[in-house]
Amino acid sequence: MRILQIHNAYRQPGGEDVVADAEAGILRAAGHEVLSISDRNDGSPFRMMRTLCQSDWSEPSFRQTAEICRRFNPDVAHVHNFWMSLSPSVHAACHQQGVPTVQTLHNYRLMCANGVMLRNGKICDACVGTSPISGVIHRCYRNSAAASAMVARMISANRRRGTWWRDVDAFIALTNAGADLFRRGRFLPPDRLFVKPNFTPDPGVAQQAPSTCRDVVFVGRLAVEKGVSLLLDAWTHSSQGDASRELVITGDGPEAAKLRKKAERSRHPVRFPGNVDRSEVAGIVKRARFCVVPSIWPEIFGLVVIQAFAAGRPVLTFDVGGPGELVGHEHTGLKVPLGNVEALAKGIERLCTDDHLVDRLGAAARREYLIRFTPETNIRELLKVYASARSYFRARQAQPEPESQAMQTTGVLT
Repeated sequence: MRILQIHNAYRQPGGEDVVADAEAGILRAAGHEVLSISDRNDGSPFRMMRTLCQSDWSEPSFRQTAEICRRFNPDVAHVHNFWMSLSPSVHAACHQQGVPTVQTLHNYRLMCANGVMLRNGKICDACVGTSPISGVIHRCYRNSAAASAMVARMISANRRRGTWWRDVDAFIALTNAGADLFRRGRFLPPDRLFVKPNFTPDPGVAQQAPSTCRDVVFVGRLAVEKGVSLLLDAWTHSSQGDASRELVITGDGPEAAKLRKKAERSRHPVRFPGNVDRSEVAGIVKRARFCVVPSIWPEIFGLVVIQAFAAGRPVLTFDVGGPGELVGHEHTGLKVPLGNVEALAKGIERLCTDDHLVDRLGAAARREYLIRFTPETNIRELLKVYASARSYFRARQAQPEPESQAMQTTGVLT
């Protein structure tokens, strides 16, 4: 099979970039031909605003994608991130050339200006199932009314065009929790929404049991939505008895300086190794006693959760979004109520002091990984989605869908 993968890479690489690269890798390893095309948003203010202005429809991206489809003749196109320079014009270009199209829903950009459904540190669903005007009023994208208006225009213009009904043949949601939120949005066809989790390569069985390890590990972008400030509060107030643990906060981001300063007041050790190469993450997680995922937004997935599972490490998380769904309480980790620092501190205490508990949870986490999150499992599910997209595309060509359905306009900004 020939697969065209389309992805706009992030200036600071994150989970979406890892997933796109990994899926291309397992497809090639299975004998499929994959052509990956990517772009990257220019960071200069002038070019950024110019790109924002055409984020609802980029004519250059449309022409370039159509030309690539003509030359490569793919069996299916898989779009990961089109924001912002590629734009939804890439989906239309693929369909124009007779190529079935799949879109992975890595974030909430199709209905939320900032993509994470978080405002002032609290989950916000004001734009779910309605117009994105609230995102403009509250300057949800980069704290700018003008930039937020451009995002809202992209959301509304493509609903008005019927892009998600007409130009996408299958959507991939990464968890049931994420799928439920998109269904509430009522702007994409529910019969084309598939739930397929991400995967991570098998790092092999860890040589050390969790109970023999000292580090408590966080891996991720240091941004407000990741909840690291609350983690530091809980870490400071946790009682670890005679245990000597160190909190290792791996990653970088806009909150890094503030978090480092806050960590200076902690009565337990905290270390910031900064950004590390992707290849080093597995080793860091393998040396952990347990991992903490304190996200305060309804995270779409949470790649570090399954990286911890693969290494046989339990996960402590707030019970929200993807991590809240992936972690089985008292089975593969512990879940505590969203934003409850006291409960998070108690979870830290339990996992820091109870050797039997971390080893039991870690063993169950490894079994969960082998059942659900290996490359072998993932490629089977991915190919099923591709087959469904191709089947739907052929059926629709034979019998076009009613115009009233194709031009679904729920939530158009007027």
